[in-house]
Amino acid sequence: MKASEPGLNGGSPSEEKKSYKIHFFTLALITSISLIWSVYNETVTRRPWKDYQKEFFRLETAKLEKELEEAKNAIPADEFKEIDGKLRKLREEFNKKEKSNEYKNAIKELDKKEIKLLEISQGLQFAKSLTEEAYFLYQQAFDKGGNYQAKKAKWEKLFAETEKWGPVVKKATAERDEIRKKVDSFKGEIPEFEEKLEKYKENIAKIEKKLDILSKKIPEINQIVIQDFSRNNFDEPILKADRCLSCHLGTDRKGFEGFKEPYRTHVNYEIFIEKHPVEKFGCTSCHDGQESGLAFYDAGHAPKDKKQETEWKKKYDWHPISHWEKPMLAGDFIQSSCRRCHALEEDIQGAPVLSEGINLFREKIGCVNCHLVKGYEDVNKIGPSLKNIASKVNPSWIFQWVKNPKWYHAKTRMPNFLLSDQETASVAAYLLNLPKDETWRVYKLRDGVLGNSALIAKGKELVRDIGCNGCHSVGITEIYQNNSRDIAPILTNIGNKTTPEFILNWILNPKRYNSKTLMPNLRLTANEAEAIVAYLYSLRDSNFKKIEDIEQKIANKTEAEKGLKIISDYGCYGCHEIPGTEKLGRVGAELSNFGNKELYELAFGYAKQVERSWLGYALTKIKTPRIFETEVVVQRMPDFKLNDEEAHALAVLLKGFRDEKIPKEFTREVSANYTDIQKGRKIVKKYNCIGCHEVEEKWDGANIQVALREKYSNDEINVKSYSPPRIVGEGTKVQSEWLFRFIHEPVPIRPWLSVRMPTFNFREAQANSIVRYFQSMSREEVFYHYLEEKEFTAQEKAEMKSLIDTLQCLKCHQFGKGGAGISAAELAPDLSLANGRLKPKWIIDWLTNPQPLMPGTRMPNFFYDIDEDGEKSELLPEPEKKMELLRNYLFSLKQ
Repeated sequence: MKASEPGLNGGSPSEEKKSYKIHFFTLALITSISLIWSVYNETVTRRPWKDYQKEFFRLETAKLEKELEEAKNAIPADEFKEIDGKLRKLREEFNKKEKSNEYKNAIKELDKKEIKLLEISQGLQFAKSLTEEAYFLYQQAFDKGGNYQAKKAKWEKLFAETEKWGPVVKKATAERDEIRKKVDSFKGEIPEFEEKLEKYKENIAKIEKKLDILSKKIPEINQIVIQDFSRNNFDEPILKADRCLSCHLGTDRKGFEGFKEPYRTHVNYEIFIEKHPVEKFGCTSCHDGQESGLAFYDAGHAPKDKKQETEWKKKYDWHPISHWEKPMLAGDFIQSSCRRCHALEEDIQGAPVLSEGINLFREKIGCVNCHLVKGYEDVNKIGPSLKNIASKVNPSWIFQWVKNPKWYHAKTRMPNFLLSDQETASVAAYLLNLPKDETWRVYKLRDGVLGNSALIAKGKELVRDIGCNGCHSVGITEIYQNNSRDIAPILTNIGNKTTPEFILNWILNPKRYNSKTLMPNLRLTANEAEAIVAYLYSLRDSNFKKIEDIEQKIANKTEAEKGLKIISDYGCYGCHEIPGTEKLGRVGAELSNFGNKELYELAFGYAKQVERSWLGYALTKIKTPRIFETEVVVQRMPDFKLNDEEAHALAVLLKGFRDEKIPKEFTREVSANYTDIQKGRKIVKKYNCIGCHEVEEKWDGANIQVALREKYSNDEINVKSYSPPRIVGEGTKVQSEWLFRFIHEPVPIRPWLSVRMPTFNFREAQANSIVRYFQSMSREEVFYHYLEEKEFTAQEKAEMKSLIDTLQCLKCHQFGKGGAGISAAELAPDLSLANGRLKPKWIIDWLTNPQPLMPGTRMPNFFYDIDEDGEKSELLPEPEKKMELLRNYLFSLKQ
């Protein structure tokens, strides 16, 4: 082609001859680099879980190698060497025997017997097959109604022939076994020594097998498919592929407790893994997060605090996960997810912060009285009834109390509603103008009681000694400081609050004024009551100010009407019984699904300083309830003055308020035993039995002991001696019938105690719940325990008397009205009450070793000397017989 001629398709010839190899090379290079990068990115950078698994395999290998070395070192060298040497010698001897004609002939004979037995066994099998065939043909002919007699006869003949094979097989087997025993006898003790050696090597072999399996492991995605746990908005089950264990390989395996995250065993393994197996629950059912995520960010990890957030940003370039409604719960907030399956439980094992939040919400500050939450609909009002308050309190006192409760008691559960003076006066006016019920005025105070210094001193002593300090903080500041919230009203300056006549009638019979009160009856005499009144009424603040014109303000009916409106608006009736508000509902927002609130659903108002997050909103709302108020949004929530720990516990609980439908198979199957414990524990806490008694290991009756330490100058022996008894394990100790009667009508068991067991006037159902609580706590399944009555021989009676004299039982104990000459500090329980009170088995356990049952008891060990390891050595001959004799004697006594 000439240069002047046109190229193909009209193009220039020079253009067609132009080279594009550089362009193609560059394009190919870019494509190759992109391919290599994409392969690397796909297999390495986007699969960080592989590196975690490789590191875990390395750590596990190092752990197993250490265990292997320890296992080898644990073998006693001398003993192992001796057994190994003996075995080698036995094998050498056996090798010589193997060459002997006697052994060879025995082996040949064994082979013959084995072949013979095999042939006979085959003959038996063939005979059985023919017999079964004949039986089938016989049954078939019988079913068809034809002539089956011939087939039946054939079957019977074959069956009889088959039966003859039995003795033949048995004989051949016996002959084979006899020859085998002869062959085995040549080995002598070899099997025995091989077994001993194998025991030493067993653990080593297991570890070596684990190491061999581990060496062949390759990283792979660990996925658990969780069915039915989660449901969508249409109540349809959602399958979840939980991949957390791709990185957290040690979570469900014991033995990795000392490893760092993500390799270590889950904390509280027995609670969270054994009771919640990962193959059923996975991880995100409790922790939340994106279950399919395989990278740190994709999984939805959330830091527990600002410090960890800073660390993660630096280490992982962390930032909150986008477009995922449930990022991982962090720190204590993981406990909030326990409510998914344990919604109606109050004391949840392994979740102390959540349990404290529940306690605050339901009992301590009574949030539930204003806010509806599913499952908490029928909770009692936590405040006292105010329907007859006008006959109880000083008008100036109630004005100042409503205005600011912390003025009188800094730890009261009563919040501050931040009312103006005018609003406060209106509320006081309504309450003090309610109809008065004067039927409680039964007892009158004698002249000369008030201001009597002798009676005041006696009253102060009584308040301390009979046990008032178990619930009330009065005269001892340490009790006040120990309690985060008031259990019962503080009695400091009570003289400014009420009248002497009210105090008298109240302490003599609290339920006459308020039938629903938790205050028990201490069965006081008139003289005791008057002394206590003299003391309590003397507790007055000299700086207490009377509010000017308070009587005139209270008398104003218009103010009273305004007061009812304020009470209705602020929901005071949620905690208190107030006439005129019976039909009103809760004033607070329902919180059943508050934990699922999205950021756009939370109104921050003008509070720009508050962090824009669910937690920022919740904590701020709890601590400063009206910070989000605007011209449109009116906020009436009062200020409880919660500390940081209380606010945190409530926030954890609020996060758990998520209205989710969890299938029954995932919820806890509550046993009758567990239900009994929960019911009883609730009553024990509600009535503050723990203020005086050590009921469970976590409750030590600290309040009453503080008072006794003051009395006995911190002498711990006297404090323990004069404290109410430790009742941990009471279900094992006392008979149920006796405990039921005692709860209803307490009687002195320890006459030396000045602290008085009060009468709570429990309903029968409540008393039964307490009895069942103690039984269930002690895992006592048998409710009633009796010892069969018997007549004692003259010899047995003599032995009993001799034993009691030898042990000097009456040096400390008394029978009925005995005990003369025994000091109160040395006095022990009345033995005449043992028959109807104690369980027979417990008496034996007590006599065997009293210290574990009641630490610090003065009761000595008479029958055994028990060392720190629990090893017993007899102090008296035939201790078991003597203890049973003593027990039987106690049960023979009449009460």
